Amino acid sequence: MLTLLLALPVALAATPLLQTPAPTGQEPAPVEPPVEAQEPSAETPVATQEPAPETPAAQDGKARALLRELAAAQAPGQPDQQVAGFRMEIVLRDFADDGTREVGLLVRYRRLPEETVELVVDENGVRVRKGFDGDSYWLQEDGMEQRVDLGGHEFEQDRESIDQVLDLCADLLLLLDAEQLERRCEELALGAAGADGTDRRLSGTLSAASGAWEFALFLPPEVLEPRAFWLFHRVEVAEGEQPPEDPFTDVQRFELLGWKEFGGRRAPQLIRVYDTLRSVDPDSGEEVLERRALELQDVRWDLVPRTDKGAPRD
Repeated sequence: MLTLLLALPVALAATPLLQTPAPTGQEPAPVEPPVEAQEPSAETPVATQEPAPETPAAQDGKARALLRELAAAQAPGQPDQQVAGFRMEIVLRDFADDGTREVGLLVRYRRLPEETVELVVDENGVRVRKGFDGDSYWLQEDGMEQRVDLGGHEFEQDRESIDQVLDLCADLLLLLDAEQLERRCEELALGAAGADGTDRRLSGTLSAASGAWEFALFLPPEVLEPRAFWLFHRVEVAEGEQPPEDPFTDVQRFELLGWKEFGGRRAPQLIRVYDTLRSVDPDSGEEVLERRALELQDVRWDLVPRTDKGAPRD
């Protein structure tokens, strides 16, 4: 976040996401549901024929229907409004080898009509505000009459930190608003996941300023509260080359816990962030721990009316 937060690795670092995702405990893996074999009767011969696989269009349709169902469950009673941004109080914990660092933040983010962000944090007893207003990067401490323009070369790190906050907020909006996800994704597919194959895995590609990302959203059976969201790039392997042991890069794995209502919309109270899709370290054999955790203290939504019932404006 800014020079101010740079002293804290807690700097809301988030690989540009469109920036990815998080299962609980173990890495969900697609599981093909067992097919019951039917033995033909000796008296009445029966020709067996495997069902034709669903077309990509059919898969996409089922997946989008589930996303719309999830969006409605996240925002009961708000059919004519869409989320343009939020005001969020967060406790951010950063886990490192030398210990845990914790900081309280107030973040105001708006995606429509243009992307802006403001971050408020206490640093050494001084309240500091900084952000991006759509045109320029700025900083202002309590007692300052005017903002400091962060456009100079000496403020490059500050600008990069604010960009990280923007990326994080954009990611959070995808996690907290299934409607945003449904409108920005392509090539959707719906399958099974989890050890027993009862979880639902919704996957596809997602467009962002940084390019196309693959994603996966995991929902337990019969419950419209996602438990994990993954965002990642897949390593490209040239013909004839040996694929890497870990084929994913730029990973963001979010684990979503403690769903509750914030201002009329449902959201997870705790978000754990990992930088690998693996649940177990292949070298040590130990469970992979989160590198960061965000605890949502309070959320107020910036809602705007839709242009019409079926097509929210972007």
